[in-house]
Amino acid sequence: MGGLSLTWDEPRELSEEERLHALLVAQHCGQALARAHLYEAERRARAESDTLRERAAFLASASALLAGSVEYGPTLESLAFLVVPRFADWCAIELAPEVAAIEPVIAHADPAKVELARRLQHRFPRRDDDTGGVTEVLRTGQARLIAEVTEAMLVAGARDAEHLQVLRDLHVRSAMIVPLQARGRTLGAITFVAAESDRRYDAEDLSVAADLAHRAALAIDNARLLDEARQSARARDDFLSIASHELRNPLNALQLVVTGMTRAASARPEQVDADWLGPRLSRMSAQVSRLVELVERLLDVSRLSAGPPVLEPERLDLAALAREVAERHGEQLASGQLRLSADAEVVGEWDRLRLDHVLSNLLSNAVKYGDGKPIDLEVSDLGERARIVVQDRGIGIPAELRGRIFERFQRGAVGRRYDGFGLGLWIARRAVEASGGTLSVESEPGEGARFEVELPKRLPAARAR
Repeated sequence: MGGLSLTWDEPRELSEEERLHALLVAQHCGQALARAHLYEAERRARAESDTLRERAAFLASASALLAGSVEYGPTLESLAFLVVPRFADWCAIELAPEVAAIEPVIAHADPAKVELARRLQHRFPRRDDDTGGVTEVLRTGQARLIAEVTEAMLVAGARDAEHLQVLRDLHVRSAMIVPLQARGRTLGAITFVAAESDRRYDAEDLSVAADLAHRAALAIDNARLLDEARQSARARDDFLSIASHELRNPLNALQLVVTGMTRAASARPEQVDADWLGPRLSRMSAQVSRLVELVERLLDVSRLSAGPPVLEPERLDLAALAREVAERHGEQLASGQLRLSADAEVVGEWDRLRLDHVLSNLLSNAVKYGDGKPIDLEVSDLGERARIVVQDRGIGIPAELRGRIFERFQRGAVGRRYDGFGLGLWIARRAVEASGGTLSVESEPGEGARFEVELPKRLPAARAR
């Protein structure tokens, strides 16, 4: 090591005074360290307490907001802007289509960014085959926490290069997607996104988000039930209005005929003979038959509302039944407005009365809305199944009504010139479905409507009496 030499003093025993001084220093350091630990514990406790108070106040505000409204749109928009910026930089709330047909609500502190997000949403709409994100949460009903949004995630979720650049420009750092669930049903989802704040969500944040989503889902479900109740009330009021009108028509006609006959018989009893009486009795009989049919429809509603119809199957030629029903529309059949095309035999096991009702309702609808143009009735043998098609070339069905015409008290057109309770198609579909079949419609306004029934030739055993 060259000229380097190392020396050290031999250890010596500390004096009593030195030992006492060292002990005092150690005690002082220990006390200082204990105070530091205590201070840090108190600081953490205060921070946790403040966080709990903030979260409780946040959830209380959300509950008050949700309890104060029963309309989907305003409630969800207010909730989203309550979340921003207290709990997220971005918030989006989307309801399932079957719950409400409204656009997803998007919130951000900057209105320009909200508009950008809407344009992005319209240009790149969510697809049912998307993996991850809102689509997966709606499908599985499971919340998703993304503590750190990585570049790889953005690349995987982008549709193209432009989409990827927009996603990068949003500077998303962390995200949570939580389902809106009530009574075992997923009604939608809430998305929380941290961006400019550089926040990172954790399991505690997810717990708060789930609590908020639960409260929101209950409010949404209540709003949905209230909306359904309102629709039912409107349907009831519409039905009562239509029913009173429909029942009044034949009663008025019947009353006029009876009044006329009574006056004539009182004034000139010697002129009341069979030739004079016959046509009037015939008109009375027709009006009574109409009343009986209307009352039967109402009774059908009562019976079918209690459960699916009980069927009494028998060996039946559907083609022959179609010809019988067509004969009842003798005027249209004779004039060529009704054209029947049926296989020689289409034999199966069905409930005659129910299928008679199905055919009658479909033909009556076609005559009512067919605008006097040709109507085709086709019955085909498909092997194990049979098909009935009723095609008219009338006014057609507006798009906003097509999804509802098989519901009670719904009609394919609005106006007094189209009589009926709006029950025929609902009764027909219930009978077809009870028989194991399907009833569907294709229609465009001004181009008529095509109703198609497909039936298995053997009635499901569980549905027979």
